[in-house]
Amino acid sequence: MKNTVNERIRLIIKQLDYKSARAFALKIGISQTSFNDILKGAEPKFSTLNKILTAEPLISAEWLLTGTGEMLRQTPSISSSNQGAGNKIEYNHIGIGNSVNANISDSSSQKTIYPTGKVEVADPDHTESALPNKDSEKQLLKAEIAHLRESMEIKDELIISLRETIELLRNKEK
Repeated sequence: MKNTVNERIRLIIKQLDYKSARAFALKIGISQTSFNDILKGAEPKFSTLNKILTAEPLISAEWLLTGTGEMLRQTPSISSSNQGAGNKIEYNHIGIGNSVNANISDSSSQKTIYPTGKVEVADPDHTESALPNKDSEKQLLKAEIAHLRESMEIKDELIISLRETIELLRNKEK
């Protein structure tokens, strides 16, 4: 557990792979000077903490404010079993990385679709991957489409947020 909110902010920058503190300051919409003061130990304002939680909605407010719990809020898995008898498609969105797991009953193997689009096929009876049959491949493609739609929605929300930030910055300059 990080003891101060300042240390937790540094951890956010590191864990979420921001290239620099400046990049994070830009994303949350505060000046580099103000952000440097926070990194040097100045107590962040409520508005700054709110901007962090708005820019990174998967950050746990409780963790940021008190250090209690996990840094990232756990979002529930979206699970669906309407893909046919015994088939299950599970989409996990936990904040840093998403995956889609598909258990296809007729092939007795598990397929994982990663955010990069890579499909990994694991057959419990064999150490090497097996090629899915046409129905399994079709179901995997459906899962991948659902995953990509979800990713697009998240990116659309980010674009809206960035546009709002740009507009706020433009209005602030006037």
